[in-house]
This record gives sequence, C-alpha cells and structure tokens, in this order.
Amino acid sequence: MPEQPRYVYISTKASIDPVKTVIVFPPADQARTVGDAESFARRSGWVDAVEDDASVLMVAVAGDGWDACPADMPMRLYQENRRSFKAVGTGSAAAGGSLWAWETLIYLVGYGDGATFAGNYQLSCPGFAAASVLVDGSADALGALDEPSEHWLVNNPSDYNVKNRDIPIAAWFMGTGSAQAMLDHAIAVDAAEPAGDIEVAGHPTRVLANPENAGMQIRVTPGLTGEDPVIANAGMDFFCRVIRWKNGPDGSLAPRRTKDEFCHDGTYLHDEVIHGGERYHYAVYLPKGFKRAQARNLSLVISIHGRGEPTWIFAEKNGWERLADETRAFVVMLPDSPGNVWSEERDAPALAKMVEQTIDSFGLCRERTFITGFSNGAVFTCQMASLYPSSSRLRRRGTVRALKRSFRVGWEDSSLRRASPTPATRSRSGLLPAMPMIRRGSSQPKMLTWCSPLTGAAARRRRSSIPRRSMLRAMGTRRASASTRSNTATTRVSRWWRRPV
Repeated sequence: MPEQPRYVYISTKASIDPVKTVIVFPPADQARTVGDAESFARRSGWVDAVEDDASVLMVAVAGDGWDACPADMPMRLYQENRRSFKAVGTGSAAAGGSLWAWETLIYLVGYGDGATFAGNYQLSCPGFAAASVLVDGSADALGALDEPSEHWLVNNPSDYNVKNRDIPIAAWFMGTGSAQAMLDHAIAVDAAEPAGDIEVAGHPTRVLANPENAGMQIRVTPGLTGEDPVIANAGMDFFCRVIRWKNGPDGSLAPRRTKDEFCHDGTYLHDEVIHGGERYHYAVYLPKGFKRAQARNLSLVISIHGRGEPTWIFAEKNGWERLADETRAFVVMLPDSPGNVWSEERDAPALAKMVEQTIDSFGLCRERTFITGFSNGAVFTCQMASLYPSSSRLRRRGTVRALKRSFRVGWEDSSLRRASPTPATRSRSGLLPAMPMIRRGSSQPKMLTWCSPLTGAAARRRRSSIPRRSMLRAMGTRRASASTRSNTATTRVSRWWRRPV
C-alpha cells in the first residue's frame, strides 16, 4: 500500500531520550493537503508544544475526508515512520542520528470530525495510544468495543481473550460534541472516580481517575474549543503524565513524573560520581517517610535501566519503590549511564563507585546489596556480578546468591563445542541479548545463548516473575507474601525460583 500522506515536525531538542509520537487529526476541511496539515499544526500550537517537549509530531492528511481514509491510519502512520525520525538539533547525541519513537509513548489528538476518527480508532485499538485529546468531537463507533483486542504491543498467547471494552484508556474531552457515550465507557473501564476539579487557562475541568492508578484518567473541559493553542500546551502536559508500558498484549496504563518533577520534587535524592571524564548521575529512593538517618543498616537494591531508557523514565517502572514502601527494608538506587546505554568496559567501575558512595553516604548494609536490571541493564547486571562476585561492593550474600538460582547464560567460540554456563539475572523481558561477558586467556567469545528448558506459556510465566521472595528473605524481612500484577517488583513469584536451574 502507498504511504499515508502526512506532515512531520521533529523537535530540535529531540535527542537520546525516547520521544513521544503525537499524531494529530484536524478537521477534514483543514487537512486536504500536507500544506493544510502544516498550517493547522502551527495555528493550533502543536508545533510549538512538540518543540518544547523534544517530541515528534505527525499531522494526518485527509484528501477526500476522514470517511475515505483507512480505519487503521494511526497505526499505519506510526509503523511507516517510526524508524525514519532523525535528530535535527545541532550537537544531538542520538545514536546514528536516529530517534527512538517508543511504542509506550504514542498519543492521539483530534479536532471536529478528526476527533471522531481518532476516537473511533482509540476504541477499536485501545492499546495503541497512551492517551488522547479529543476536541469538539468524539467516537461514534462503539460497536468496536465488542471486538477482540489488537494486542499489538506483545504477541498474545493462545489463551489470551480480551475485548476492547476491557482495556483502560486515558482521554481528555474538550469543547462541544457528543462525547457522552465514549465518556461513559472510559469512566466504566477505568473504574474512575471524581478526583477533584482543576482549572486550565481559566476553564473548569472535571477530573476522574482510578484511585489506585492515576494513569487511568479522564478529563472533561467544555470551555476549551477550536484551535486555541492553550489546548496543545495543556494536552502535552497531560501526555507527559501518562504512559502505556509495553508489558503485555495491550500494555498497561500508568502515571509518570515529568523529568523536572523527577529531579526536583524531593521524591528521590540525587547525586553523581565522575569516572573517565564522564559525570554519572544516580537517584536514591528511601522508603516513604524515612529520613537519611533512618536508612542506616537497610539493604540496597540497585535497579539498572535498559538501553535508551533514562532513569527519570525507568524509575517506578518495575515497582521497587512501592516494595520499599511496603517492606521498609531497603533503599533503591537507580544509576544513569551516558547516552542511555551500558558498557562493561566504560561503566562498570563507575557503577562500583556509585554503589560504594551510596552505601557510605546512607550507612547501608554491605552484606545485603542486590542488583537487578532490565534489557541492556540485565546484561550489565550479569557483567557486574561476574566482575565483582565477592567484592565488598557486591557481596556473595547479596548479588551472587540472588543470581545463582536464575537462568544461565553460556558462551561459545571457535575453540569450544559446548556453552560454558554462567550465573545470570533476568529482567522483566526475560531474554538476555548476546554479549561478550566471559574471556578466558586469548579466547574471544563469539556468541551467548540463553538456555531454558521451558517454552510457550511456561516460559512466559517464568519470564514474568521477579525474584521477590528470595530477595526479601535475604534482606531480613518477613513480608514476602503480597502480590500484584505483572511489571512490578511485587509480582507473584512461583516456587520454581527456590529450585536450582
């Protein structure tokens, strides 16, 4: 099929951090051509809002009206363009000039009949976008709610059977238009309750949210209408606070902090070390209500982000902070890497410095130091455990004891026939990418293989677990029985974790 026509604007500030993809659907009579789309984007304030937020904007074109456009146009626009966005700012540090348009950060915007088109797609594929802003229009094809979900984020197991009406959404309804049917659905699926009214540019705004998950949030502002640039600024701020984590077939909505809030709202304590001429920032989380002195002799959990995912986004993703609040047994340290990627040779000594500095600064227990990671961070976790298996920084009672019961990774080269197993951790994603972790003399490893006797649903269950019970027992706490949904450190842990691999 031919590519969907669109106007694209890339912020000059977009660089190594993941970028939001904001897809706008103007009224059809203002989106006949790419020139029309650009003009609307500038008049309505979305170009300025995206520029300030270091994001990417796509404005769809409807030459013959939205009714003549393919219903899956939002997905097509994203899939056709996601790998083509290039950094345009001077001095950008983006690897190879490419930007990471992350699936967890897609947002829809619609005006008039464009809002109807965008709203209908949100109901037919509710797992596609993290949130939407619909102005002067709303969905009218509610029959899509009874269809099976697209489950596009993660390939679904054979027994996955979820309908669109079961998937929570985040949406902001503005202006006029018949939004009541979609609003009623959103409130029901989110189990949203009144969360207090706010004012946006002087306009009263009703807010409804799930009391346990503010990411499942609905806003209603009848007074904001038309192409007022205030809508773009308010909408972008809304988008900055909602994410759809890629942790299941349709993902899961969650609230998140902005970068400024992460750095300055006091939830995390911030420090840095210098190594090899690089500044390494890291954040420390104390159990809620704890002062620095109260952290003395607690355990330390080091949570390492994945490639491309800075700590300010990664924080709270896997729930270690929530578990720290629940158990009051450990402190969480979240290190940042230059360029959002971990390298053993460059970064291992720096992380060792961060660990040492954190332990000394808070008086933490050296005998109970744990390390965990996601994706590239999981690889780096293995490397750190290999480099410091019994050092004072990562003692055997901590890291290695937790690691040795996990999956095993082997390596092969031209001189070996069989893989040599090495203890490894696992992240929420489970699989560890290839990496040169072990070197024996002059032998250079060629390939690492992830070995597991399980496949299919059993492997998926194994990959969804995190070593919660083992870690809590080693930390000296008895509170190891609580469980929540996947993607948090409080995930259910099966009995297999206590068995040798």
